[in-house]
This record gives sequence, structure tokens and C-alpha cells, in this order.
Amino acid sequence: MGVEGLSEAVSSGSVVTQKELMEDYGAGNGRKGALPAAVVFCETADDVVGLTKWARENGRKILPVSSAPPHESAVVQKEGYVVCDLSRMKRIVRADRRNRVALAEVGVTFEELDGALERVGLRAMTPLAPRTGKSVVASYLDRTPTLVPRAQWDLSDPLLCTEVIMGSGKLFRTGCSSGPGTLEEQWATGQAQKNPMGPSAFDFFRIVQGSRGSMGIVTWASMKCELRPRVHELLMLPSDDLAPLIRIVYGIAHARWGEECLILDSNNLTRLTGVPGMPAFALLVGVAGFDYRPEQRVSYQKRGIEGIISSEGARVSRSIAGVGGRRMLQVITSPSDPYWKGSPAEHADVYFLTTMNRAPDFVSVIDETCKKEKFDRAQVGLYLQPQLGGRVTHFEATVFAPREEADRMTRALAEAAAAKGAYFSRPAGNWDDLAYRDKPLLVETFRRTKKIFDPDGVMNPDVLFCKEVV
Repeated sequence: MGVEGLSEAVSSGSVVTQKELMEDYGAGNGRKGALPAAVVFCETADDVVGLTKWARENGRKILPVSSAPPHESAVVQKEGYVVCDLSRMKRIVRADRRNRVALAEVGVTFEELDGALERVGLRAMTPLAPRTGKSVVASYLDRTPTLVPRAQWDLSDPLLCTEVIMGSGKLFRTGCSSGPGTLEEQWATGQAQKNPMGPSAFDFFRIVQGSRGSMGIVTWASMKCELRPRVHELLMLPSDDLAPLIRIVYGIAHARWGEECLILDSNNLTRLTGVPGMPAFALLVGVAGFDYRPEQRVSYQKRGIEGIISSEGARVSRSIAGVGGRRMLQVITSPSDPYWKGSPAEHADVYFLTTMNRAPDFVSVIDETCKKEKFDRAQVGLYLQPQLGGRVTHFEATVFAPREEADRMTRALAEAAAAKGAYFSRPAGNWDDLAYRDKPLLVETFRRTKKIFDPDGVMNPDVLFCKEVV
């Protein structure tokens, strides 16, 4: 099946069919995959609409991609797909300091957004050392955890309003951006596209978020931002035991102190910094001061956090294995190039939600599973990220090994974690079925919803819960 008529459906010159250029999206990325029939570099919403309508008419499937290569999970698995590459959609439409919100197209990366926000005294809510070229909107759509639990009120944060092209080819806007009026007319009346709920009583963005491009293609989104600190420090607490760090995290969260707050193990710390000899675990807590009396804010929060730490018989370290707080803060908040985890062929992740007090149970699960599978435990890195002000924790295990071995181990770890009650809110990899296991009503609801918004099944229909919809 060819791609006749595709060039006429989208902007001239945006269609690529050269094999060597398409390998980044399928068989050439370190995973087993298939080459797409074509790659379309969409630059406007009209391009996406044209591609979607062409796909409906020609029985094609669309895989949306918005980050720069290499692509870890957004890869073509079967023949017959056309890739919708949105990475050229680079406009940062608005940066609003008064409302602490930005509106950017889907191809904007963290380094690009943060550079623009710096000029107005804002900063983006970043994940842990994202790879250079990672799309901000794609990260938020995937609910990748950000580093500041104090600033998160809902698991959908910091994503707000979106512009979506549905599988029918219709353009739809969610939240308060849906109207009345154009974006410019809304800005003129003081609106800032900050309320994600709606239109009316229908929160459509929750259907799109986490759907891996199977419910629609997002072209831009508004997102929460935070003030850029005038004073910013990082407190570091190394420990051979995870338990006291957990109690300290709960104390800090209860007081609503600090900014960044996360726990890393020695393997991840070494890979992030390139420095060996790291402790078994380390708690990293950022403290910041903003526009008004920044030094005073940092001073009293440091005293309070250090008091919580001293109650556990511990003390803050000025450096860890020779890495000081200033350097560590830069490492965890800045995009990494080359990516600290390595290429997609060199690692695989498994992640889930739990509560911080249960983290030691899952560490034991990982230890036992590695022993059972005869896998070197030192090749597994751990990352614990409190979310929602500390009420829930993102638990992430990264297996650093060649792809086939990494996939085998992540599946084994995911199975063992599921048996212990892990909640898989972001299904991915070869363990995505665990999120839907024994939940037939949930799967049927997803399938019926997709049938409404993508009646011909053109939007990434091979996502697990979408199979056999059409």
C-alpha cells in the first residue's frame, strides 16, 4: 500500500520516505520494529488535520512523535503506519508570569522552554535530568513525574489546556481554552488557559493524557510554571538505610517546605554525576527563595528541614563523593546530553505508584527478584519521587543492560511488584498489560471511548487496550 495523495494532504515538502531517515522511528532504534510507510513532519495543526483525514480515507495508522531521536517508546511496531513527527512545531506562544503559566507547541523541548521562561522570571517543571531534545508536552502527557512535589496538586499537573486533533480529523480544545472566543480574545479579557477542566462538565484532557497517542494528537498545551528562584540551594543527606530518609521526607512534606525532593540510589547517582563511590541512598531537597526576602525564606526553611533531619540522628552533607550541592542541583534539573541512562538499547525502566512508607518493601522485591533471575543487582538503579505533596510516590527501577536482557528483567520486576500491590498508572514497555490485568470493565470503557473519538482506529491503534477495537 503506497502513500499516494499524502503530499497533497499536508504542507509541501513535509513527507519523507527515504529508508535511512525512517529508521529512527522503527527498526533502526535498538528495538525490534518495522519501518513506517512515511514520516510526515507536521508544522501546523492544519497539517495534522490533513494527515488524519488522509489516513482515514486510505486505511492507514498514525503514530505521533514529538521528541528528537532516539525514540524509546514511540516506535513503529507493525507495517502500515505513517509517523506524524511534530518536533518542528517549536512556537512558545505565551509565557505569563502573572499567572505562572506558559503555552507552547508540542515540539518545544525543556531547554527551549526554560530559556524562554527565564526571560520573564519563570521556570519549567522538569523531570529528573530529561534527555536533551525531550518534548515538554510529550513528557507531561505521559505524566512523567516532576521534581517539586509541593507544587503538584493533581497527578495531571503541570498539564493544563490542550489543542487536540481527534481521529475523526476534527480540532478540539480542552479546558477553558475551548472558549468562548479565540485565544487572543481570551487573553484580552485576562484569561490565561489555566483551568484544564471542561468544556462544561467534561474533562477531555484526562482521556488524552496517558493514552500514548491513541485518542488524539496534541498540537499545543498550556502548563503550570513556577517562579524562578533568586536563591536556590540543595540539601543532601546520604544514608546506608532507606527508612530514616522516608521519615524525613514525610516530615518535610507535612511542613510543606522545600522545592525539589527525591531519593536516588548509588547506581543512579553515579550515572548522573559520573562519580563513583556514592552512598547506598541519598535524599536531595532543594530550598529556594523568590521575589520577596529570598535569603530569609531559604534560611528558615533550611533550619526547619535540618531540624527534621537531626531528629533522625543525621546531618546534611556539604558534598557526596566530592560532588557539592550546587553541581548536584544542576545535574538533576538540567537536560542531560548524552542521556544519563544511555541509549534505548542500553536500558529499560519499570515504574509504578505506591506510598513512600512501602518503598522498602519494593526494594526488597527488587533484591529478591534479581537473586531469583540470577541478575546483577548492581545493574539496577532506583529513583523515588514523591508526588502530590508527598501523598504518593513514583517508584522507578532502571535496568542497565542490553535491550533483550533489560526487557527480561523489567518484566520479572514488574510481575513481582504487581504481586505486592504496585499500581501501574503509566503502562509502558513489555509490562503494559499489568495495568489492565483482571480489569475487563476498564478495558471495555477505554475501547468504547476510542470508538467515539477515533471511529476508524487510525490513532496508534496497537496500544494494548485499543487492540481489536475496529
